[in-house]
Amino acid sequence: MYKLIIIDDEPCFLESIVALFDWQLMNFELAATFTDSKKALQYLETNHVDAILTDIKMPKLSGLELARICHKTYPQIKIAFLTAYSDFEYAKAAVKYNVTDYILKATSFSELSTSIEEFLLSVIPDAAKDTNINSEDMEKFRKQQVFTNLLLGIIQSEEELQAQLISAGLEGIDFTLPCCLLTFILDDFTDYLRRWNYSRERLYLAIEQMFLSNNNKLSFTITRYAHDKLEFIVFCKNKCDNFQNVLDDSLSLFYKNTASILKLNVRLLDEKKYNSIGNLISDSELRFEDLPVNSETIITKTRQYIEQNYYKSISLNDIASHVGLSPTYFSAYYKKVTHSNYNADLNAFRIEKSKALLKKTDIKASQVFHMVGYQSYTYFYKIFKEYTGHTPASYQAKFSE
Repeated sequence: MYKLIIIDDEPCFLESIVALFDWQLMNFELAATFTDSKKALQYLETNHVDAILTDIKMPKLSGLELARICHKTYPQIKIAFLTAYSDFEYAKAAVKYNVTDYILKATSFSELSTSIEEFLLSVIPDAAKDTNINSEDMEKFRKQQVFTNLLLGIIQSEEELQAQLISAGLEGIDFTLPCCLLTFILDDFTDYLRRWNYSRERLYLAIEQMFLSNNNKLSFTITRYAHDKLEFIVFCKNKCDNFQNVLDDSLSLFYKNTASILKLNVRLLDEKKYNSIGNLISDSELRFEDLPVNSETIITKTRQYIEQNYYKSISLNDIASHVGLSPTYFSAYYKKVTHSNYNADLNAFRIEKSKALLKKTDIKASQVFHMVGYQSYTYFYKIFKEYTGHTPASYQAKFSE
């Protein structure tokens, strides 16, 4: 939860603005309020604060001076001015001291509320607004995404590959090392799934663990899977004298583990060797068609899943598992076929449902977000306004029947 303080030398206004919001719903803790800006500055010396709402004209220490000090000493804090004065000089000063917003007090309740909500949204990084992916899963997903993009021809130069590796936190990977692309087929896959007591995703993860066990020389990631086919990219963690011997030893152990532990027969369907990871860029044979799937079925099943489960917390893994593809492959595949993003389609469906609820019920706007599957009101607020041009509350006030 983000920490906010409010500073205003008018106690009545301070009390009213404190009562204006359900701050926790916006993912903020109202850590402190002050009528004395010098005391607020003292508070900053010993307490973490993410955002400040402050009046400008105050005795002892003005809001402008406070912003100047914060800009120099606490540059990570985001600040919005609350003022009764519409003055161009104040606005110029706000830019100089990196003040995020300039909010007029002399507006309607709804306009003031909207301005403050938008300021609070600006404090929260986009990646944190509505996510249930933990850091470990996110790191794994980013790694898979880089290699999936490479295999699908999205990355078209070594410079772009290097940039994506760095962006995913994988700058330590030496893409000049030899690598191998392995495609496996899982025998009697449909029958095996009937006996498997867990999700399809759990099975692929279990197979991945079979390759990881007792393997300290090779690095690999699952790049794609589609039903009974599974694709790995494998490369040495460091320079190794004989890549093929190390790979053969690892595969021998892999087959043994999957057969004895998972009771699953895995066969090598295809093996492509490359002198370096970078050489994958020029291989024009590696495209979506390598793992054939029925595009109409995949898209139809995805949209049906969204319609039936939009009110739940749906993750990329949930949808990908439902249609039988790896998350990274599904994400890229969906975009190629539909020219849209699955998440954009999910948001569009949820917003349409939320609009219907706001029009026809007396449920508060701040309660609707849970009913259409969002985990964060701040994220719902942002997406709703992007799609409709209104805040949830203003939409309900204008269009409710």
